[in-house]
Amino acid sequence: MHGHINISTLSELECHRAVDRLGLLKWLGSFSVGDDAVDSQHRRFFDLAATIPMLIDSDAPDAEVRAAIRMLHTDAISHFTQEEALLAEIAFTGTDRHRIAHQDLAYAFSELVREIDRQEDIHALGAIAHQMVMALLEHMLSEDMLYKSHLMRSRGL
Repeated sequence: MHGHINISTLSELECHRAVDRLGLLKWLGSFSVGDDAVDSQHRRFFDLAATIPMLIDSDAPDAEVRAAIRMLHTDAISHFTQEEALLAEIAFTGTDRHRIAHQDLAYAFSELVREIDRQEDIHALGAIAHQMVMALLEHMLSEDMLYKSHLMRSRGL
């Protein structure tokens, strides 16, 4: 099922709460998994999610928009590796499943990043970034929440 990103599992309430009045994604405390490093990486995704539309709206050069999308991709891949190491460290039983979810996202993101080089329309670049951000949000709200309680127990919280 490589390459398929299904964002339909996000509830309407989760989507509504994550989007502020300007239409930008915002971090909510309920997104925290309880690990400072992982939460910091997740917040960075939200920062990049806000930056890309601002670049587009400010008529920034296409190269800047493309670079921001590539940074989102690079940061996501790095995050996946670090998160998987954390899951192995706490002996999370769903680590293999989580790794497969990361592999699917990484494949889909690689395809989307290849697409940005073929796109000439700046708004198409925004749509690609939006797909990536929504896939990350879905992953955080579904897959990452599966290990949150295990992480807390492993840390005696």
